[in-house]
Amino acid sequence: MNMLYGSFDRASCPADDGGRLVYFKIFAPEAKTVRLAGDFNRWDPILMRQRRNGWWSFHIWLPAGLHQYRFLVNSLPLRNSQAAPITNDEDDEPVSLIAVK
Repeated sequence: MNMLYGSFDRASCPADDGGRLVYFKIFAPEAKTVRLAGDFNRWDPILMRQRRNGWWSFHIWLPAGLHQYRFLVNSLPLRNSQAAPITNDEDDEPVSLIAVK
């Protein structure tokens, strides 16, 4: 079972910017590659870093606002089932949302 997360590292954020350093991670021990794609990178997948014990992670600075994203595990799209809310992108594909304040 994959465990998916998107969370904020508030300690690394300038107080007056309105953006945040967002830490994405996914538990995918059988994966050969995991990438992160979203509206914040024009849906151009970024290779996530493989960690110990099956975890993959990536940090990215995001401006304030609502952002769409999905994980690509071995090139297959996977939305964050633990994110709320969930929506569809312009191609009517399911995506996860993260709000950055």
